[in-house]
Amino acid sequence: MDKKIIIVLVIVVLLIASLALFKSLQSPATSDNLNEPLLPIPDQVATTSIESKTLKETGEEKDFTIFGTSFAFEPNKIEVSQGDRVKITFKDSDGLHDLKIEGYEAGTEQLNSGQEQTISFGANKAGSFVFYCSVGDHREKGMKGTLIVK
Repeated sequence: MDKKIIIVLVIVVLLIASLALFKSLQSPATSDNLNEPLLPIPDQVATTSIESKTLKETGEEKDFTIFGTSFAFEPNKIEVSQGDRVKITFKDSDGLHDLKIEGYEAGTEQLNSGQEQTISFGANKAGSFVFYCSVGDHREKGMKGTLIVK
């Protein structure tokens, strides 16, 4: 009989300890933390318009307009800081063109003269990246530029 009492007491102690541990892990709202979120929220979280990957951004939003003409981009060089949000409006001025950015899997659809499309992505990799037109041999004919991420 003594063993049964000891077993019951051990079970009761374990239940009480488990309940106390469970309650200590919960954080009930008090007057001190009513306006604080239960989970930390990142400063800025954005998704690319090309893919649904999320990344944390730490910089500014940089807006560019790039014009596509016969085998050229204007401007053909843009610079941003790593962590910036890059927004590019591509305006096709002449012919069938698109704008693709190597290393970022970002780009527009093929557009006809007079059409435009905006893409947006986080500059999360430093380096020098080529942007180009993927239509036919336009890239080989000089329709390319450089995105520099410092």
